[in-house]
Amino acid sequence: MSRQEPVERAKLPLQTTALCVAAMLAVAAAAVFAGLWMYERERLRARTSAPKPRPVEQADEDEASLCALSLPALMKKVEPAIVLVVICDEHGTDLGQGTGFFVSRDGDVVTNLHVIAGATQATVTTSDGAAFPVRAIVAENRQADLIRLSVETSGARVTALPISAFLPERGEHVALIGNPLDARQKTADGTVSAVRNDPSVGKILKMSVPISPGSSGSPVVNMKGEVVGVASFQFRAGQSLRFAVSAEQVTKLVPVGERSLADERRQWLASAEGFFWTGTQALKEEDYDKAVSCFRKAISKKPNDALAHYALGAAYLETGKLDLATEKYEVLVQLNEALAEELLALIEACRVKEVAAKKEREEAEAMLRETLGGPTAADIQIIEWRSETRRKFDWIEDSMVLWISGELKNNSQMSAMVKLQAVARDKTGAIVDSCEFYPTYSKIPAGERWRFTYGWWPIDKNMDKVTLAVFKVW
Repeated sequence: MSRQEPVERAKLPLQTTALCVAAMLAVAAAAVFAGLWMYERERLRARTSAPKPRPVEQADEDEASLCALSLPALMKKVEPAIVLVVICDEHGTDLGQGTGFFVSRDGDVVTNLHVIAGATQATVTTSDGAAFPVRAIVAENRQADLIRLSVETSGARVTALPISAFLPERGEHVALIGNPLDARQKTADGTVSAVRNDPSVGKILKMSVPISPGSSGSPVVNMKGEVVGVASFQFRAGQSLRFAVSAEQVTKLVPVGERSLADERRQWLASAEGFFWTGTQALKEEDYDKAVSCFRKAISKKPNDALAHYALGAAYLETGKLDLATEKYEVLVQLNEALAEELLALIEACRVKEVAAKKEREEAEAMLRETLGGPTAADIQIIEWRSETRRKFDWIEDSMVLWISGELKNNSQMSAMVKLQAVARDKTGAIVDSCEFYPTYSKIPAGERWRFTYGWWPIDKNMDKVTLAVFKVW
């Protein structure tokens, strides 16, 4: 063995150690590089896929864990977010009002679609009196009767209500803060009696909370101040329970861009809901023919609209068409039993009234026959007649007289000469005066109509009711 062997053997451990150190440094460098690469990848992913802002305020876990508030504390918390919605036509004339609530700090308001029905402009007013104009409609759900409005707040900061992520439980205490027609910011509380599922609307809350006119669009909140529903309509027949669309529908409103109220009005008036609204306005104005026409158009666009069938039946009753109203009742039996029962009650009331009127006419004719003798002319039809008081002026006296006018029709096959008898009675039914007169043209040809006028019957202070009968002379 040479002396160089120990030297060669000493070199081997040094070479091995160097290789190990180099390998460890390489692994460490690779790990650092990999870590940097993964960090950059995640940062890039986070930058390109950042979540979009939520369209409405959501109740987070901290808020959901809060204890229930007392009713006064709840009102204090919720009231700043409630607004009065006032709608106007193109001339600035008020058309109606409702309630809404802020759902974003940018100033978006949720209310019922029917609250803005027929409007070309609208304003919302907060509890502290600040008024903001409605700029546009930005989202909607027509089936659920919900709409979201963009309000021009001019940079003012508003309070938005959080939307609960959970449905209320049966028996849960809830409150409604709205703007009924007789008050501002009125609170009503009660309980949830049931949560139902409607195929077209979704979840509906049945409550014991009363909904007054003007409170449509009000938020229904739990005792933590979170919105669990939106008051929308009232069940008119049956028990005094009310309904609200669940708050989950607020988070599912469909964006529509930015649509003006004027465009909404034009589109809405041509819809089933628009025709129904126009029909109800015609009913208020006692234009029953127009009401019937509008309700028919509403039904043609939405054949299973129970409320439109009910309204059409009611309009038929106003025109004395009990047979057509009965047909609407038979349709409602298949669509909505509660509305069918309510319409049936109106039909029965009209039948009782009609029987009473017929009995009154028969009694009046019987009294006339007893007083004057001879039968009335059955084939001479009184198309219409009226009596009104007028002041008579002449050279001798200034007195009040009864002015009677109307129209007759001869339904017989021959011409007829007739006379008219008007009888005045007091409140007990006793005859206090009578007046016999002829139409301007006393001879009425077969099948023709003639108008009559008589205006010189002095008024007796005891007169209460005047009846009219026709007698045939030949």
